[in-house]
Amino acid sequence: MLYYMMIALLYSPVGIYYYFYFRRVAMLFMGKNIPKILRLFLFLLAIFIVLLCANPFGVWIVFFSHLFFFSLLIDFVMFLLKKITGRIKIIDIVYRSGFVPLLFTVLVFIFAYFNMTDVESKYYEIYTDKDLNESYEVVFLSDLHFGTTMNEEKLESYAERISLLSPDIVILGGDIVDENTSRQQMVHAFNILGKIKSKYGIFFVYGNHDKSKYYNTNKYTEEELASVIESSGITILADESYVINEELVLIGRDDVNFPKNSARKSSYQLKEGLDTNQFWLIIDHHPYDLDYNAQLGYDLQLSGHTHDDQIFPIGLLMDVLDSESLNYGYRKIAKFQAIVTSGMGDGLTHCVQEVILSI
Repeated sequence: MLYYMMIALLYSPVGIYYYFYFRRVAMLFMGKNIPKILRLFLFLLAIFIVLLCANPFGVWIVFFSHLFFFSLLIDFVMFLLKKITGRIKIIDIVYRSGFVPLLFTVLVFIFAYFNMTDVESKYYEIYTDKDLNESYEVVFLSDLHFGTTMNEEKLESYAERISLLSPDIVILGGDIVDENTSRQQMVHAFNILGKIKSKYGIFFVYGNHDKSKYYNTNKYTEEELASVIESSGITILADESYVINEELVLIGRDDVNFPKNSARKSSYQLKEGLDTNQFWLIIDHHPYDLDYNAQLGYDLQLSGHTHDDQIFPIGLLMDVLDSESLNYGYRKIAKFQAIVTSGMGDGLTHCVQEVILSI
């Protein structure tokens, strides 16, 4: 409860903005003398929006954050227009109606809906000077958020499509399920994914949502989740390594927010005892420690989590303010390579995707 109260408090300035946004619309139709009862209604409406946005994993915070940013953008454009050209009546009426930022927000969500129904495959060729006896086709999936943005029929069709690719390795990069996923849905999700045909198996690392830790009441326990994953034939890598053909090492990091013990192991600890002649593929749900992992001698990192940042313009700000992490796509640091997927469960700002790579 305290967590959601903190989120609501942080979102309060946005609620204040929305009060003036609604009042501006009301003044367009009723003039400056708005009845007190209507002012009270607008104030309560703004509070209601803040409460809706107290759930940081719900669709409402995404919707109203986009509306907020588009409104600020229109405010800035109107400020410049008035400075340059003065007040133009028809433009001023359209501005005060609040219609333009609402239209932009609705268009973004329409785009997201159609985008989520068409998962895109992204192909990468990974080159290495390590002496590997064979090449490996890897399919990397992340951030499905099953039950929230995807149903069984869709997931089954994706699983069948991946099986037809005959991959050597399938890696699930976390947030396959989340707080809104029921226990039955969780079971169905991993049973479906466990049926994907691959040569060397299916591997899973935890994301920050899989264990459903953000809600006070969980729909399944951490032990139930692990049991279902393993019984589906999927190998969990939580600060653990798995060696394939004595030359390719999969190193799965535990989730940074909810490790199974008091703290997860460092990248340095995870590489102890590994053969430097082997290819080290580290999987971390969060795209963290890229520079550090490059210095430690890792060859490739696969991550998700960001959804290419679904709340505009946070992605742009993160690219500027946090140059050490990767918001989306591919980066090469000396011999180290990193790939971050936008995930399969959200098409708000980027084509949702599965990542297919050849090592």
